[in-house]
Amino acid sequence: MRLAILWTGGPEPPEPGRRALEQAGRYAAAGGHALLLHPPEGPSRLAGESYRAAGGRDLASLPREAPPEAAASRADILLFLGPPLAALLAAAREAGKPAYALAPLAGPSAGAEGLRILPGMEAFARELARLVSRAIVSRPDPMGRRPRGRRHNS
Repeated sequence: MRLAILWTGGPEPPEPGRRALEQAGRYAAAGGHALLLHPPEGPSRLAGESYRAAGGRDLASLPREAPPEAAASRADILLFLGPPLAALLAAAREAGKPAYALAPLAGPSAGAEGLRILPGMEAFARELARLVSRAIVSRPDPMGRRPRGRRHNS
């Protein structure tokens, strides 16, 4: 899965923002996920640096001037660290991509449609694991056939 980390706060993140960026990078690497940063410079670098330090191998970024739809189309899951951008949230909703924000960083957008507010990075890590395991379970049979009979589990 490709996780988009979208820093939408100011140029100098407060301590909770720094911690969330670093944790997001580590959780993405630990789960074996690809990481997409937007924007690639500024505070978002913290997520990329912690991702690489934790062994992450698939790091990509979108330039600051990229349209909001680009992150929604390239990522499987979007994580807003800071107040969510309305255009990007709308693009994620239209593409059917799950979008999350952390309560301490989201600001007054807790009621935005299509946005799930989580209490912290640990809750996001649990949600990410749940989404990934659901994706694995719902994957079609790679052999293209259904097992028959009572003893099909091998």
